[in-house]
Amino acid sequence: MARASRLALWAAGLVVISGAVSGWLRLTAVSELWTTPYGRLLVLKISLMTVAIALAALHRRVYLPRLSEAAVRERFWRLMAVDVAALVAVMGVAAVLGTTAPPVDIVPLKEPTPAEFLTGYPLPPAPTALTWISLWRLEIITATAIAAAALVYVVWVVRLRRRGDAWPWHRTASWLAGLALLVWVTQSGPTIYGMVTFSAHMLEHMLLVMVVPVALTFGAPVTLALRALPPRKDGSRGPREWIRAIVESGWMRFWANPIVAAVSFAGFLVVFYYTPLFEFALRNHVGHLWMVLHFTIVGYLFVNALVGVDPGPSRPGYALRIVLLFATMAFHAFFGVAIMMSTVLLAPRWFGLMGRDWGPDAITDQQYGGQIAWGIGELPVVLLAIGIIVAWRNADTREGRRRDRQADRDGESELAAYNAMLAKTAARDADLER
Repeated sequence: MARASRLALWAAGLVVISGAVSGWLRLTAVSELWTTPYGRLLVLKISLMTVAIALAALHRRVYLPRLSEAAVRERFWRLMAVDVAALVAVMGVAAVLGTTAPPVDIVPLKEPTPAEFLTGYPLPPAPTALTWISLWRLEIITATAIAAAALVYVVWVVRLRRRGDAWPWHRTASWLAGLALLVWVTQSGPTIYGMVTFSAHMLEHMLLVMVVPVALTFGAPVTLALRALPPRKDGSRGPREWIRAIVESGWMRFWANPIVAAVSFAGFLVVFYYTPLFEFALRNHVGHLWMVLHFTIVGYLFVNALVGVDPGPSRPGYALRIVLLFATMAFHAFFGVAIMMSTVLLAPRWFGLMGRDWGPDAITDQQYGGQIAWGIGELPVVLLAIGIIVAWRNADTREGRRRDRQADRDGESELAAYNAMLAKTAARDADLER
């Protein structure tokens, strides 16, 4: 019952968010929320639904556990009546709202431009430093997923602290910073300009696979989940059990293997851009969402194999991690140079027909994208190399302390044995000389 009600609350919250966004798309200004019948009905519907959800949460958290008390039972049924009345009112308002015309003027469609025909949106203005951060286009699926990831992470951290367990503040900061960057990549300049120019698309791609995962990996989300989520004791599988099952599965052990992760990190770059997958991700919104999810996960698996603390397969020695890092980055540089030198346009039926009246021509812009693929990896490589070196040093320090404790316990027997071996070798060499 409690599990079902928790899922119901999340589902109801998503319904409110999706309804608010759907209504907002039918308005042209904020003032129309209270100056038009449609806007006032929309506000009333959202308010009533919010009240109903809040009362349902109150029932689950406060009154249901104490329902055996007579006074609590009476109060519960009173609030339940109000909750049901609110839901009935929501359905009535929704019915009226469905027959109310939104305050958007109906205008005849004009001939679409090439950019509108291909992307479904007008061609954005020529890119400047300001437009890269000021242009925003809401993508509701990724925005909702990112907001949920931030909320759940913070709730888990608060749960740990209430329990008396510590969680490093820098991990929380790293996770939230990674999500903030992901918001900008998926909702602002990179994705808007990435639909119309190859160079911006390459920037979007490199940020998704090389920059965002570094911040997210240092947030250690899997470790936090395993510590914060309560285990099920009735034999069923809850979120914690499902996370463990996925992490310990054969498929995950394979894809998270450091060598496989490195090959995926580099190899999928070529597979994506030199196969129909590239144009599929441009023309199909589902393909675009797959691209965002896929490259973020591939980047996370690679970074986690090198410097992460989340559970995973046996990590190689630190020297081999350095080799994997620089070998992978060298492949990225080679890919970038190949794009820079190419005179064959990738996705020509897309970028070649965009009809831009600003910026370089399509092939020159593609070569700029090669420069981005070559150059943008330098900072992440430096950060990862520093992370590997720091982890290497810390591991050596811990090993030295362990040996010191072992020497204190056994009277430095290991050192005495080593000295005895050296003395024996010296004596044998002396006998041979005689």
